[in-house]
Amino acid sequence: MLCTIAIMEKNKIIEWLNKKGFPFEIECSKKFKSKQFICQHSLHYTDLETEKSREIDICAYKQINIGNFSFNVSFLIECKDSETPWLAIKSTNSIKAEDYSSNIIGTKNTRFLKRAIGKSDLRTFTYNISPDEMVAHHIQQITTKGSKDMAYEGVQQALSCALSLRAKANESHLAFANLYIPVVITSSPIYSLDTDSEMNEENLIEEKFLKLTNVNSFSDTPISIVHLVAGDHLQEYCDLVEAEFHVMGNKMQKEITQISKNNPTNPSTGKYTVI
Repeated sequence: MLCTIAIMEKNKIIEWLNKKGFPFEIECSKKFKSKQFICQHSLHYTDLETEKSREIDICAYKQINIGNFSFNVSFLIECKDSETPWLAIKSTNSIKAEDYSSNIIGTKNTRFLKRAIGKSDLRTFTYNISPDEMVAHHIQQITTKGSKDMAYEGVQQALSCALSLRAKANESHLAFANLYIPVVITSSPIYSLDTDSEMNEENLIEEKFLKLTNVNSFSDTPISIVHLVAGDHLQEYCDLVEAEFHVMGNKMQKEITQISKNNPTNPSTGKYTVI
């Protein structure tokens, strides 16, 4: 009798977990781990605006260590187990490569590195942008009236985490530099529509992953970039960003080494000045 009750309780627990979308988060984490990313679940941070503690689903990162200094690229990931498709409105990119790279969210001591990336011939999905690349400027979940928009929620959560962690890192006297990439992964398909196209079914394109630009006037970060990823194509995305991490690390080895020697910490009041 007790055994039967225990089985019933376990079934209820699994049913509860499935409703919470936790299995999707675990699957996302596994794909990043398969490419040797270090993954932290439920990373807590203090929101800059509300000053309340919040958490991000996954922080997946890779690092380059030079002595006691570490250079990190952190993907701050919100996983959304969505039942309905998402729609991205996109247009031909009007952002220059230099502007894109300089607006990647990073600690103070990455300014020199980001400028170098923008001026180099490095062209990657993660760290740069092509002149003819189509980028989204709006994302929305297809929902019924009054339903929560998981797309908007995910973007705001991932961005909030990236900006909050950067602010905290800039106060640290530890020897590291960090680039933060906000990412939202959905279990549902992502479709896009070009603003220059007619609004019909033929022009709806199913996307694997794409960039979303978030423009904030009169802000320290006027352009924020979020990666939107359809869950069915997550492994391809992980393959890409893992390869691009190594390409960027090799291409920018001189700049990263220079940061480790001249500007390993971030506070302007510390031992080192900020480039």
